[in-house]
Amino acid sequence: MTRRCNDKSMSTEMSLWLRDQPRIASSYGFVATNIDYVWQNYKTHDWIFIEEKRYMSDLSFSQEEIMGMINNKINDNFYLGMYLVVFEKTSPEDGKIFIEKIGIRRKKYELTKEGFFMFLEFDSFFFADKETPSKINADNMELFITDIVKGKYAQVD
Repeated sequence: MTRRCNDKSMSTEMSLWLRDQPRIASSYGFVATNIDYVWQNYKTHDWIFIEEKRYMSDLSFSQEEIMGMINNKINDNFYLGMYLVVFEKTSPEDGKIFIEKIGIRRKKYELTKEGFFMFLEFDSFFFADKETPSKINADNMELFITDIVKGKYAQVD
């Protein structure tokens, strides 16, 4: 049985139709997911996928599988990865902000609004050398959350 949509106001007519078709139900192996954002700097050509979740939600199993599969198939020097952005409530304006790299390791980093801007600006503090763009710059991220800058840009639980 295909999982029911919790918020039909966010669905399109096609997505509602797909969910109501027993012939293509998830019990037969069919699943669909969307990706919320393709984020790009058109001047540098850097780009990422962003999946947004609100109220501390997480990816479903099928989302994680499909997004990981897509992430592993892209071979583009400007592609910097696929990221989950989780809001404590609904946006950067009303609660905490977390990011994590999809497909590498499941570690969420809490960001301040300034840190989130830096992430969206493809700041080299967040991203590995452009020659190896398929992973988050974990060394810099760990440095980024040290006591030197803790509270200004990011923090860890």
